[in-house]
Amino acid sequence: MTLQHQSLGELFEVRCLHIPSMNRTSFEGLLTFVEETLKREFSRAPSRPIYLVGESLGGSLALALAANNLDLDLVLVLVNPATCFSKSPLRPWFSLMDILPEESIIPFTQGAFWTLAKTIPRESLLWKLRILQSAELYTNPRLHVVKHSVLLIVSGKDEFLPSREEALRLKSVLKNCRIRYFKDSGHAILLEEGISLSTIMKGVFFYRRSRAHDHVSDFVPPTQEERERSYEEEGLISKLTSPVMFSTNQHGKIVKGLSGIPHEGPVLFVGIHMLLGFEIGIIVLELLKQRNILLRGIAHPMMLGDFFDGELQEPNRYDRARLHGAVPVSGKNLLKLLSSKSFILLYPGGAREALHRQGEQYKLFWPEKAEFVRMAARFEATIIPFGIVGEDDIAEEWRIW
Repeated sequence: MTLQHQSLGELFEVRCLHIPSMNRTSFEGLLTFVEETLKREFSRAPSRPIYLVGESLGGSLALALAANNLDLDLVLVLVNPATCFSKSPLRPWFSLMDILPEESIIPFTQGAFWTLAKTIPRESLLWKLRILQSAELYTNPRLHVVKHSVLLIVSGKDEFLPSREEALRLKSVLKNCRIRYFKDSGHAILLEEGISLSTIMKGVFFYRRSRAHDHVSDFVPPTQEERERSYEEEGLISKLTSPVMFSTNQHGKIVKGLSGIPHEGPVLFVGIHMLLGFEIGIIVLELLKQRNILLRGIAHPMMLGDFFDGELQEPNRYDRARLHGAVPVSGKNLLKLLSSKSFILLYPGGAREALHRQGEQYKLFWPEKAEFVRMAARFEATIIPFGIVGEDDIAEEWRIW
């Protein structure tokens, strides 16, 4: 967790459970200790959620705590949880360690167990393996009662646990569970370069400050590192299309670039969707680059929920949209964004416009009554109509239709 402390510290008051190498507390003992700490934290701030981040054994511990404390507002982030220890390649060696002397085992060890046997004293390793077994036996029968929100972060190349298969099992048992899958990562994924726990959480709307998630007040702007990563991920479309942007300044002159955009909000960008909305990422990121303006898109709820999540969902472009402030379309969310003087991106034509058919290029599918105009006027917002030229033509040239 060391590499995650700084970014998590910007969102949370971080508390870490440290188990000294010579500690021999049982799983139930650890459970009691952490449970007492949780209840103290809850009594200190009962209106705030408590996040439990558990990796391996910590994942089993977090699930057990959730099962025993259904009345607490807990949010679980589980990283390769050890609820499948009985299926681990470590399990056979655990049985041998109990009956054979150390010098008889180490010459025959290999792979993951060899790494552990050479770095952890025998007694400490035995205790760790026993507590993993106890954790699995205690936690699994209680999984069916867990109703808390759970985010599973799963590695595809976990050398210690069958995490991929276990993620699918847990998702089928837990009532409110989402998965983010990293196919090339190993067991200690949080120590790997480029893995940010806070980014993953923000990308699935998993950060909140109170009992219910608020898309406006709970939003945390992307960090500079997150921005840079988004520029890289969106770079291919920019290279393929080479977009050029123009804006109109306060004197009515059309200028190259986005210098004509107002400095202060609220500002409402109203445009026409091109095919599949590929232009959205370019617009959002160019405003960030050129003007340091965070444009918050309003999107169909289906796009920002888990509708498009697969069984083992890897991070995707919808995660990036959520990370950069996209919110589900609703009058309430638009009202909140306008009142907070945000820069807002709205496509009145919605999904129908983005999924237009051949021959419907550049055709508007706007509703007869544009309610957004009345709301914008109420907050004296600047309305900027905009259009895109060429995207549908590229689609036709590439025969996407």
